[in-house]
Amino acid sequence: MQHPVLKNTNSIIIYSILWLVIGIVDFSFYFFSYHFSLQDSLVGSLTFGLLYGIMGIAIWYIVLYSYPEKIGLFNLLINHLTGAAIIIFLWTISGLMFIRLFVTELYYNFIFGHLLWYIGTGFIFYFLFVLVYYLMIYNFNLKEKKKNEDRLMAIIKEAELNLLKSQINPHFLFNSLNSISSLTITNPAKAQEMIIKLSDFLRYSISRNSNQKSSLKLELENIQRYLDIEKVRFGNKLNYQQEIEEICYNKNLPVMILQPLYENAVKHGVYESTEPITLKVRIYFEKGELIISLINNFDPETISRKGAGIGLRNIKERLQLTYHREGLLQFKRFENTFEVKLVIPQNE
Repeated sequence: MQHPVLKNTNSIIIYSILWLVIGIVDFSFYFFSYHFSLQDSLVGSLTFGLLYGIMGIAIWYIVLYSYPEKIGLFNLLINHLTGAAIIIFLWTISGLMFIRLFVTELYYNFIFGHLLWYIGTGFIFYFLFVLVYYLMIYNFNLKEKKKNEDRLMAIIKEAELNLLKSQINPHFLFNSLNSISSLTITNPAKAQEMIIKLSDFLRYSISRNSNQKSSLKLELENIQRYLDIEKVRFGNKLNYQQEIEEICYNKNLPVMILQPLYENAVKHGVYESTEPITLKVRIYFEKGELIISLINNFDPETISRKGAGIGLRNIKERLQLTYHREGLLQFKRFENTFEVKLVIPQNE
């Protein structure tokens, strides 16, 4: 930590003004209360003020190397008592020697007669300096600790986001590879088409960091690749409708945050149903927030698969880590439809 007085020009100016004010008060005390001459009052106040101002800068180094956590309270007390004695001795002797050359005998005798009062004042100044310097050190350490904690939290946040994303991609990849494996026998042409689309989909995913933001337009383009892959698998059983306000395309959202929503709708809708399933998407902008609503119908007579819920749980955790808010992912289930609503704040 830099010296709080010498670290920059502004600190030096403020410190000098403070001692100038103290000198003016001291001068007024001698000149108006005790009616000493202008020269005596001015020399005395400037001498002792200037000397202690310089001593005050030196006290910092005593404080810096007398940290309670390092040397203990007993050693701390000894250090400061010794430091105070040396500082006040030098201040008193040098001050008396200097003013002796420029003031009257009357003023010098007054100062010498009140020497104990000056020594007591010196001790008060010393421990005021010590208190202020320790407060500055503790404040500096607190800020440094906060910076380190913020850096650590940023690292943890990035690691958590990477983990959440790594859990999503294999989940989709395994399903797609299984389908491709089946299609290579029954329909090689579709298998080739699916491999190409899967390659484009994964290239988009890998090329972006998990804590990166992307535009809705780019995310929807990648979602279309995902739906094209699923369309190869399910044909007319999977239908897709979307209603999107034009203003929404340039809004930002966490990369790959939408894909698990669509995957969840396909898994619990198309997988389980013998009838065609429609995914309806409505995206609009309202009160500084991007609202994404995804509704899929399902067959209420079928027994739904009990998945681990990784996709939706990861979305919820990613949103909390990114926006530090809860309630950004909402669910509603009706008789034969399931709605997921995603709220993406845009006023960061």
